[in-house]
Amino acid sequence: MTRSFATVLLFLAAIAGAEEARFTYLSADRIEYQSDVERSVWDVQGWYGTDLHRLWWKLEGSNASDTDNELQLLYSRAVSPYFDAQIGVSVADNPADTDTAFVIGIMGLAPYNIEIDIAASVNTDGDYQLHGEFTHDIRFSEHFVLQPRLELRARSAAEDQAALEMRLRYEINRNIAPYLGLSWQNHFNDSAPGDATTVFIAGLGFWF
Repeated sequence: MTRSFATVLLFLAAIAGAEEARFTYLSADRIEYQSDVERSVWDVQGWYGTDLHRLWWKLEGSNASDTDNELQLLYSRAVSPYFDAQIGVSVADNPADTDTAFVIGIMGLAPYNIEIDIAASVNTDGDYQLHGEFTHDIRFSEHFVLQPRLELRARSAAEDQAALEMRLRYEINRNIAPYLGLSWQNHFNDSAPGDATTVFIAGLGFWF
């Protein structure tokens, strides 16, 4: 089912932009080490298409005790000068299971230059997930940029999660930037919040 849906997404993106110039984009906002359990985290995404129609892919994962990955394949259409609506599928792979879900979301640039990426998904078992990321760049100089980041995740079949992070990056150029930062993370369930942890993070971002 996932392969068939991906084929449909590719076809839609191809015919929608048949007469327009097509472009590609690749970004790795987070390839980092987190000190809490000595784990690596990656958040890589890219797109192919036109200003109006794009095929997006998003890969996010970590390797704490075991490796977890989630890959999203999305058809994206601009609905305003600042926002894209997206629809597609996600495949989450972990040591216990492989989970396929239907995804719908919106991403773009909100007022005050806040970048948002909000999505809702439902898997084949009927379990839902709501996920949102919000970031804002504060430029101090030609090279130094501070980025606050808020991530929220609500799930019907697992604990809810929240993370508030600060990253200070040094842009060697407009395409590559190492960074350092702190991340406050917490887990919640129906009865009470979990234990909050604060971890040190170090990583590298790049954009092409």
